[in-house]
Amino acid sequence: SQQSNVISIEQVYEFENLSLQYYETQFEILDSRPLVEDVVNTLDLASRPGFASDDDKSWFDFDLQSWLPIALPEESERDSGNALEKVIKTYYSSLTIEPIPNTQLVELQFESEDPDLAASVANSHARAYIQSVLGAQAGVTDSAANWMLERLAGLEEKLQESEQRLQEYREREQLIDAEGLKSLPAREINELTSRLVEVRGELSQARIAYTQVYQGRSAPVEDLAGISAILDDPVVQELQAAEAQAQRRVAELAKRYGPVHPEMIASQSELSKATESLNYQRRSVAQAIKNKYEAARAGEIELVSALGRAKQQYQQVGRKESELLALQREAETNRKLYELFYNRLSETTATGGLESPP
Repeated sequence: SQQSNVISIEQVYEFENLSLQYYETQFEILDSRPLVEDVVNTLDLASRPGFASDDDKSWFDFDLQSWLPIALPEESERDSGNALEKVIKTYYSSLTIEPIPNTQLVELQFESEDPDLAASVANSHARAYIQSVLGAQAGVTDSAANWMLERLAGLEEKLQESEQRLQEYREREQLIDAEGLKSLPAREINELTSRLVEVRGELSQARIAYTQVYQGRSAPVEDLAGISAILDDPVVQELQAAEAQAQRRVAELAKRYGPVHPEMIASQSELSKATESLNYQRRSVAQAIKNKYEAARAGEIELVSALGRAKQQYQQVGRKESELLALQREAETNRKLYELFYNRLSETTATGGLESPP
């Protein structure tokens, strides 16, 4: 009632608690005519005394072929058929098959005046039944083996196709394995992100100084004197000190000399040069602040663009990895299915040649 797809080696040796219908079916097979005919032919019972004789022909047994308008079987054929029926009838009359209650056993008896013949027929009948069961199982096994051979050829072809597609994709995309495929773009993204954080910090500081310097672009250069970003420049500090000293020198000389005095003229010239140098340095520092801000801004833009390209590459690599993994899974699934059928076919072929348990 619950038959498996293919007989396994365990089924040959193991017994199971089968249903009552199964045993009733086996009893019917044990009592079937094909088994009887097999024993009759194997032991040649038709030639054994007690199974067939010619003394039971009646006076009504005459040649009808001479006057019937239809063709009748040849007499030899009729005699052969009648003889076989008589042997089988005699066989059944001497055969007894009875199941033993509450067991999985059956008692098979054959009665004959010849004890050796009785034992031989009983053993042959049991052996014929065993052979019929094993033959049926072998037939199922052969059918399954033939089907699996055809299926195995298709699976092998499918496996080769999937492995070929996988190899072609690897060669086309220059890939080796899915592992580590994303590591390079991922590492690049991490590095660019860290660098972007640093640049944005620098840009934030540069923007503060840039805003202080260029919030009033039309202001005279002297207005740059109060901006902290410029005051912090060491050169500006030195030039401011030089200018202050020149101013003090001029103030001191102005108390003693007039504006046309040579020393006064020289001090005024020195003060003018100090002021000019200081203003030049202030403009230079302001330009450096602008350049630094613009460089930081350009660096941020470049890093954002590079990060976008890296993320795009990471997504492309992800799609490649997904396709590669899909092809690998397909090939692996086909390989496992092929191996499953191959191993099952090997097991089926091995058990197919087993004729009887030891």
